[in-house]
Amino acid sequence: MAEAPSSRTHAHHAMLMDLVLRLGRFRHGRRVVFFHFSALSGTYRKPAYQRIAFERLSSLAHTVDGQVIQLENGDLFVLTRGAALSALEALAQRLKHLFRYDPLLDKPDIYEPSQPYFAKPGFCSYYDLEKEEDYDALIRDVREMVEKLRPVEVAPPKETPKGKTPPAPSETEIFALAPGELSKLEASLANMDVTNLTRRQSVCTLVSGTKPQPVFEEVYIAVASLQRLLTPGFDISRNLWLFRYLTHTLDRRLIRMLLRDGLDGQRPFSLNLNVATVLTPDFSALEAVVPPALRGRLVIELHFLDIFSDMSAFLFARDYLHDHGFRICLDGVTLLTLPYCDREKLGFDFVKLGWVEDLFEEMSVAMRGPLQHFVSSSGLAHTILCHCDDEKALAFGAEMGIVLFQGRAVDRLLSA
Repeated sequence: MAEAPSSRTHAHHAMLMDLVLRLGRFRHGRRVVFFHFSALSGTYRKPAYQRIAFERLSSLAHTVDGQVIQLENGDLFVLTRGAALSALEALAQRLKHLFRYDPLLDKPDIYEPSQPYFAKPGFCSYYDLEKEEDYDALIRDVREMVEKLRPVEVAPPKETPKGKTPPAPSETEIFALAPGELSKLEASLANMDVTNLTRRQSVCTLVSGTKPQPVFEEVYIAVASLQRLLTPGFDISRNLWLFRYLTHTLDRRLIRMLLRDGLDGQRPFSLNLNVATVLTPDFSALEAVVPPALRGRLVIELHFLDIFSDMSAFLFARDYLHDHGFRICLDGVTLLTLPYCDREKLGFDFVKLGWVEDLFEEMSVAMRGPLQHFVSSSGLAHTILCHCDDEKALAFGAEMGIVLFQGRAVDRLLSA
């Protein structure tokens, strides 16, 4: 069973302190960068932003032979070996681009170790561990951080008296999926009929004062329903990389269900697939049974993380899909990753931007302008605002110039 998140995070802190102390004999060529994400404004301290920043930094760390550790407050610790200061500054600049509208970036980065950790005003702090004063400051700062973020000790649970039934675990106690549970889940899915777990949700054109007009409908497996059925007590999507691995199995089950049941020749639809799935015999088999009336009208959605993790594979899959008459949608785009998504250069027909109420409502005026420019430059009929569960999302999208929407609020208007 996976550990509870709080205990796992505290273990990371203890490991970090141990790591720093053991570096005392191996400081040659070592540098450390602390990214002070906890000092960002409220808009950027949301878990979604922290997750994206961690993923982005993890994907870049190999360029500086770096090890990345995420702290409970969102700060990131990066230990490098043999990296020049200029290389670390270039890495920091890539991250700064994600947060470029935050006031914290107006403050200078920290190169002098004299200030205590939680008093440092900049976006990041640099430590050259070959310098005795920098290494001593790092020990001081990590110790301060560990003490401040140490969780409150909780008394151990009382033992259950003999003959008594132990209480059932709390229904609200949810754990991240561990590799062992993933293997069991994959085995359960191997020959499972996923028909009852499959959902359809329309992407519609919606202009003020008119009824939604369906463009296509997304066919997908409802992960929440799958989780309740096969892995109660575990959050399938909490460990992002294990979840991305699992989606390959879900792709196969969804395609085989469509092959078995046949395709409706009149209703355009989309499938959210991995890039690797597009290049499999299963997908070729699906393509072979696409009715003539649907050719040129089907949409394949590819996730942002998937395409940027292997750009060459994506480019090959993109050209294959276009050559065979499929339209392509870039899924998983957020306000932070929007600057990397040039729709025309990447060759997408649609870009799907996820609505997160707190993030969008707290957008500064400076951030709204670039979003409106992105929508207008991409073409009004090419940006989809998804996860629209209430009227706020629809109103905000309309204000930004978006005309394509998906979510429960759209479903309600369709059925009205």
